[in-house]
Amino acid sequence: MTINELKDNGKFYRALLILAKKNKSISLTETKILIAIGQNLGFEKKFCEIAISELLENEYISEKPPRFSNPHTARSFIETGFYLALSDNNLSKEEKQWLLSVADRNEIKIDFLDSE
Repeated sequence: MTINELKDNGKFYRALLILAKKNKSISLTETKILIAIGQNLGFEKKFCEIAISELLENEYISEKPPRFSNPHTARSFIETGFYLALSDNNLSKEEKQWLLSVADRNEIKIDFLDSE
């Protein structure tokens, strides 16, 4: 794994945490998804659990949209973020706007947000 891939994994997970925080609550389904994705990205389950449990109180997480090292990773993040945001059966305005800002920062066109 390259340095850029490791950095992207960290950005990917941090950005999912930010997205989950957008509607000011984290459902059990979102928690399970975040833990599973975190582990797939190489993070320990305990790390993921702590990050999620402290998320709503953590005011130091920058909400700046990430810039990924390649368009494929950015697109993958947006699709995963869309899945996470809809896991509670509601895509909030804040979640949608943040996903759009990530797409914009990474120069990714995401028409599917309007059609799905």
